[in-house]
Amino acid sequence: MSRRYRTALVGVGRIGATYADDSLTQRHYRFASHAHVLSKHPAFAWEAAVDSDPVALAQARERWRFAHAAASMSDLLKRYEPEVLVLATPPTIRRSAIETCPGLRAVLCEKPLGVDAVDAWKTVELCTAREILMQINTWRRCDPLSRRLAEGELHSLIGHPQIVRGVYGNGLLNNGTHLIDFFRMLFGEIVGVQPLGPVLQSGKLGLADDFDVPCSLHFESGLISILQPLDFGSYREVGLDIWGDVGRLEILNEGLTNRFFRRVAHRAMSAAYEIAVETPEIIPATVGEALYYVYDNLAAALDHRAELLSSGASAWRTAVVVETIRNAALSGSNADQRVRYDRPFPATGLFQ
Repeated sequence: MSRRYRTALVGVGRIGATYADDSLTQRHYRFASHAHVLSKHPAFAWEAAVDSDPVALAQARERWRFAHAAASMSDLLKRYEPEVLVLATPPTIRRSAIETCPGLRAVLCEKPLGVDAVDAWKTVELCTAREILMQINTWRRCDPLSRRLAEGELHSLIGHPQIVRGVYGNGLLNNGTHLIDFFRMLFGEIVGVQPLGPVLQSGKLGLADDFDVPCSLHFESGLISILQPLDFGSYREVGLDIWGDVGRLEILNEGLTNRFFRRVAHRAMSAAYEIAVETPEIIPATVGEALYYVYDNLAAALDHRAELLSSGASAWRTAVVVETIRNAALSGSNADQRVRYDRPFPATGLFQ
């Protein structure tokens, strides 16, 4: 590490600062909020926070002892100029926050990247033009176990994937973005989608205009996976069930439980196989520190020691998949839809 980077946190709500206040969360996540990472990471000098809620801002300052508290970016910039912005805000206000800061070196942004693919593109374009590094908190891309799976361990465990089922809830833009990005990480690019039912909205979702919808995802490799929503009022889960030709892997409890089942001789038929459901092998979880690794990777990129693992360019491709699903579902179409990474955007060559 060459030096510490002046850092401001924009948004001191749940993922910004308060998620770890839950005693159960504390048991499983060493780093559950941006504030927890910023208070510990040696590469980031966390000296400022911005939030329009004066009570939340005062509580955060009392707890974390940062020097500068401001109700707006314009207010902050009168006293402090950050090199790194952590944007734990709704997507509608992120680009304006970036635009106001003249000396930015990097942005760490919550998902989704934008309210839609066009908005996401404009934010990536802004950061590219100003040579600002843009890391997105799709944290599985920096989680050690998820990375090992993507880099070959998944194939070593289960062989060639045959059936892939994903579960999410509380919004396609919200948790659906996490899961679709994880699909891309494990199985490659998505070239087609198909809504499989009506749009569902179970109560009030966290993001405006968000919704849930079951759908299939079609990959360049020919693999087809199923993505289905849960009502979080019944269960909270963002998970995967992957059947390969020599084993099965379950990633449950949002990555806290990882169970591998070997293929064994079938108990009731000769010359056949089954999954050893009674004897799962538990793979230790690493998600409790995944957010810290997101910052680790950003620090390495700032010091020119590594490439970003969860870049704005990658997040934009996930946004295009989400938008294709949304447009098809809201139009009432249940037909296969091709995912076009070159539309409606000009052909820059950057994301072809």
